[in-house]
Amino acid sequence: MPPPLTDGRVEYTDGTKSTIDQQAKDVSAFLMWAAEPHMMARKRIGFQVMIFLVIFAGLMYFTKKKVWRDVHDHA
Repeated sequence: MPPPLTDGRVEYTDGTKSTIDQQAKDVSAFLMWAAEPHMMARKRIGFQVMIFLVIFAGLMYFTKKKVWRDVHDHA
């Protein structure tokens, strides 16, 4: 069986040199995408959730301060 990757076997439209190293990088990038096709969307949503939680925590902190400002500690 011939080696699956050989120089010059793939033609890139952007002029990238078709080397075994470049083809291996392309195959590994494709396999990474195939394993997690929605990874970028999941990371974007996770970042948005973290921003929301930080803002929500700040609002809750200031709400607590306002609601409980008249209660004094008698201990």
